[in-house]
Parts: sequence; C-alpha cells; structure tokens
Amino acid sequence: MLHTMDRSSPRRLPRPSARILTGAMALTGAALVAVGVTLPWLSFFAGLQPVTALGTPNGMLLFAGAAVVGALALAVVARGSRLVRRGLTIAGIVLTAFSAYLVVGLISIYRDVSADPLVVAQLGPGLAVVGAGALLVLATSFIGD
Repeated sequence: MLHTMDRSSPRRLPRPSARILTGAMALTGAALVAVGVTLPWLSFFAGLQPVTALGTPNGMLLFAGAAVVGALALAVVARGSRLVRRGLTIAGIVLTAFSAYLVVGLISIYRDVSADPLVVAQLGPGLAVVGAGALLVLATSFIGD
C-alpha cells in the first residue's frame, strides 16, 4: 500500500499587514538615522581623526527627527490612522531633504579640505547611512492601506 501525504492545502506564511510593514520600515529607518549620526562622516589623516555629528546641532536635529519617526512608527502600528501616516510621510520628506542638504555641505567641505595635501581627508559612511534611513522612512508613504 502506497502512503501519500495530503498536498491539497500547502502552508503559507501569513502576510504582514500594511500597518506592521509601515511601522517596521519606519522604525528601521529611524534606527539607521540614529546610527548614522554616530558613525564618522569625515576623517582626517587617513582615518586617524574621525568626525561624527554627535553633539553638533545637525546631529541633535537628526536624533530628534529619528525620535519623532520612532514615535510615529509605534503610533502607526498601534492605531494605523491616516493622519499618523501623513505625519510619517512629512517626517520622511523633512529627513530626506535635510540629509540631502547635509550631503551637499559635506561634499563642499570635503573638496575644500582635500585640497591640502597634508590632510588626507576621507568621506565616512555616516551620512550615507543617515540618507538611507531617511529614504526608508520616505518609502513608507508608498505602502498602500
């Protein structure tokens, strides 16, 4: 006698709701922004003297933005109202625009500093991580209900 398994109902993983996906993406983006502030944005003398945004006004603004996005992400998961999602979209736009502004400023500073041959300047990963996190927060606005 041949024994066969019933394959009529394959098991599928449940698909996460739009609220959970939006909240997870926003929390991940907020974490990336916060981590990017602590990473070096620029380093001098071939990496011996790193420069981060910790303690600077720009770093504090980015941390505050990450905290706002984190709170909004938790509110999206808890309530999922349209108003909270709009606030998350606005926060994503503001974070993305501010990080783009900082990228332009950092590249300008890098070009000025790298003209000196004794100061070996290198760009660090910090601002790129901030930008990626801000774009991830902005991407939550494209998730449907």
